[in-house]
Amino acid sequence: MELVARQIVERVGAAQREVENSGMNTDRHASSLRLVHLTQRMVLFGIRLASTLPEETARAILAPGLVRFPQLWGLEVGGQRVKHATQAYRQAFPASSEKRFAEEWMRARGEAMAAVLPFLARWARGRPSSRITPAADLQLPEKGPVLIAALHYSIDPAVQLSCMAAATRDDFIWPVYPFHAGVEDDRELWLGGTTAPHSVTHMLRSITSPDWILDAAGHLRCGGAVFLAMDAPFDRNRRARHSIQIGEANMPLAPSIELLAALGGVRLFFASPRRQGPHSWTVDLQPADDVEELAQAAAAWISDHSLEWAGWPHILWREQAVSMRRARRA
Repeated sequence: MELVARQIVERVGAAQREVENSGMNTDRHASSLRLVHLTQRMVLFGIRLASTLPEETARAILAPGLVRFPQLWGLEVGGQRVKHATQAYRQAFPASSEKRFAEEWMRARGEAMAAVLPFLARWARGRPSSRITPAADLQLPEKGPVLIAALHYSIDPAVQLSCMAAATRDDFIWPVYPFHAGVEDDRELWLGGTTAPHSVTHMLRSITSPDWILDAAGHLRCGGAVFLAMDAPFDRNRRARHSIQIGEANMPLAPSIELLAALGGVRLFFASPRRQGPHSWTVDLQPADDVEELAQAAAAWISDHSLEWAGWPHILWREQAVSMRRARRA
């Protein structure tokens, strides 16, 4: 196992040096994408092992390369996500070390990615995870409109999939924003590393026009269930009445949460992961009486899990919401 892990790291390093020495007239993001393409075979080899090996073994094989080379899964020191996450952290905690935060945040996210990929490999083959599991008391109403609010987590999409696994209903939809040219995206790796089953792909809705909110509202009115990110830059053209307090920063809640929660009879829940050990999580589902309670639950979670929150850049990206929502992947 250690030999395989070392080989992955060594080959990734060789590929990185090839990119750095190539002399190509490309920007940093293009070089990062080239690195991903050059090394993804080695990483996908580890992912395939994840479906047959114990999860901890697969995680240990993947972690060295994913931690040492975050470019593989969509983060780099000079990239948009890290830069904006660091600026957002400085805005929230001006007295703390932003450099130390950035280093610890990237490492924590690499470790989480090494746990998520085995989870996804097993999910795609109908095998339950022993490292990321729904809480024993996690329950959703069997019928009726349900809005499950969440943040962007380091172990996404395991939180949403764990909620689905624990539910006795299959009428979920999940609006997500598209890829954006020039912005690194960790979905590049895990979407390429596993074939999502139909139970997942059929519920995804891309946020490419304001009409997406009508789809979600109609689904709730028909008694369906909707996953929605509270910290996503979906809809700046609507003013939010609620916000999430993060240190000294105040991030407006996605206004779509307020709009959908106001529909008659919608039950609200906050979904979040809770660490059970160095490399394991339990997914909790907390009922909420109103949107204010959702915002408070989100703020409390971020306060306790700052390194596990993948949404730090969204504090700044809320100002670019309209253009990001309409973006198409090149």
